[in-house]
Amino acid sequence: MEINVEGVGNVRMSTDSHVSDLVKELDHHLDAIIVVKDGRPVPLDHPLEDGDTIKVLSVVSGG
Repeated sequence: MEINVEGVGNVRMSTDSHVSDLVKELDHHLDAIIVVKDGRPVPLDHPLEDGDTIKVLSVVSGG
């Protein structure tokens, strides 16, 4: 299946993939991002569906 990742383009994933699999495929650290689908944050164990559009936001913190 193909997932559209904003700012990256289409990414091919296996049909049983979850958000965490996509994050690893994109080489992001799981604890440094928030994944958004349809304008709402989704958990890392959320299943992906063919044609999903995903946005990966980097978490920034500081003091």
